[in-house]
Amino acid sequence: MRDIEIKRQPLLTASTLTTSISGQFIRLSLLAMIILLALLRRSSGAATLDDLYHKFQIDLPSADIAVLLDASRSMKDNEYRDVRQAIVDFVPALTDGENVHIRVFGDVVSNPLEGKGSQTAAAIEDHLPQEPLFNHTDLGLAISKGVEFLEREGASRVQALFLLTDGLHQPASGSPYSRDFADDPDWQEIERRAQALCRKRSVVVYGFGIGRQTDIAVLRRVFPAQNVELIVGGASQVANTLRRVRERLKRTGLRQAIEQEMNEGTVEARLAKNSVDEYASDFDLPLTIRNGYDHLPVKLERIEIRQGRLFSSSGDSSSKEILCVLEGAAADAAIEPGKELLLKVKGSLQAESQGWHIGEAEQSYRASLVLVPVVRFLNETALDEIEVDPGRIVVNSPFLSVTLRRSYGTSYRTLIVALLAIAAAVTAVAAIVKRATRRREEISERQEERRSLAGKLKIWPVDEVEPDGSLDLASFNEQDLALVIADGGGLEVVSTGDESGEGVARVSGHLIGASRDDAESGKVEFQIEAAVGHRLAYESGGEMRPSSRTVLCDRDVIEIDSKWRLRYANERLRTRAEYESAQAGGSYNV
Repeated sequence: MRDIEIKRQPLLTASTLTTSISGQFIRLSLLAMIILLALLRRSSGAATLDDLYHKFQIDLPSADIAVLLDASRSMKDNEYRDVRQAIVDFVPALTDGENVHIRVFGDVVSNPLEGKGSQTAAAIEDHLPQEPLFNHTDLGLAISKGVEFLEREGASRVQALFLLTDGLHQPASGSPYSRDFADDPDWQEIERRAQALCRKRSVVVYGFGIGRQTDIAVLRRVFPAQNVELIVGGASQVANTLRRVRERLKRTGLRQAIEQEMNEGTVEARLAKNSVDEYASDFDLPLTIRNGYDHLPVKLERIEIRQGRLFSSSGDSSSKEILCVLEGAAADAAIEPGKELLLKVKGSLQAESQGWHIGEAEQSYRASLVLVPVVRFLNETALDEIEVDPGRIVVNSPFLSVTLRRSYGTSYRTLIVALLAIAAAVTAVAAIVKRATRRREEISERQEERRSLAGKLKIWPVDEVEPDGSLDLASFNEQDLALVIADGGGLEVVSTGDESGEGVARVSGHLIGASRDDAESGKVEFQIEAAVGHRLAYESGGEMRPSSRTVLCDRDVIEIDSKWRLRYANERLRTRAEYESAQAGGSYNV
């Protein structure tokens, strides 16, 4: 018969929880909480396990799957067609990394459908008989052929055997396999081969018995009992069991790939050099942490720096130490496979000064350090789930020998040079301060000048015609002017502080956004503000809009108390329409 291939499905582990409920509500609540916590834990574990599958996808070992289906006529009463359809649906899901071997058996064993993924998917429908064919059930022949496939030369290291039957071992006459499972030499030979196979390779065996009157337990006599899982159920459970077979193989293959990587990989801590000998009180030394694993990311929790005692150059034991710290290492820093984390070891000599001493002298200190990285795998939860010890991480710890030298004492020549340098520095600083002060004064004067009011201003009663003449505000050379009611009832502009009549408004100059360090910075802005008890309005869009204070714009029309009208002109400023447009667009200060 032809070859078939089996597709991988996620593992669906069915757990059965049988609880005797006596009607007590508290027991039901506790049961619901336990189930919810278990599901949440499993969901979290699955996420990290899927991450491992994704990382190892290319390097996962291939897998062999042998499927043996009972095609005796008794299967007709046990939903043979449903069982057959479950296998037909299972095969197209296989990948080219899975080798499948499918046979039906009864009086004899059929030729196999054997091959990889897509090679067998197209042939599975024609390979399996539509109806059961045989009168007898020969489990010995079926198991022997399954073992023969798994023990072939070049077979995968990860293997599974799935056998489904609904009855007892009832071979046809002439079969070498009797019902004496213990003492029959042919059964003993199968057992010898199966046991040897399981010592060489990772083999899982699933026996599916439809109904309770089966000899499916013979699999635990042939194979090591710990390798065999027996299932008693109906045809509706077959598809789920096949998915479990495939998921078990997938996990086994992943575990083997990870264990191989753990045996070959390492996390390496490497210093730029392993000794420091400097005439200094401190040092910087680059440290590289490299993740030498191909797929497994690691987490650097910390690096422990262990150091011995210091010794002076005279050989006497010193109570001082060289203090070392790490820079550039975030807590729990993740390092992806094949990547490096660059750190820096900074050391400083924590030794007391020798005090005042005339004349130069030197003292040196030595220390022996060892840098011990504390590293863990990021996928520990998933590694635990597939029974891989996450503590098997290999990390090397580099050694560092440090010698730091310190000089002390001061010569007369150094003292004289220092005093001269101080005097020169004081003189230079005084000159700098003087220039800075003068510069600040010049900036302040210029900014005051820029704030001085400018532009032409006309004032007339609202019931009269606008006059031709206008007042030049720049002639006042001031930043603040007052509008007051003159003796004749008109408005006049006077300097602030010279008001003889009632003030109705105040005109002032401002610098918006000016810097103390730049005389030309900031935007010049002139404002008019109504005095207390008086009203102000400006013309915008053809109508007068009341406001207690407003910015003066070129060609502005202002009304005060609805009695006086002002027209302001300054071509260096924006018009009212341009000003309002700039404010709306957020570009007023541009």
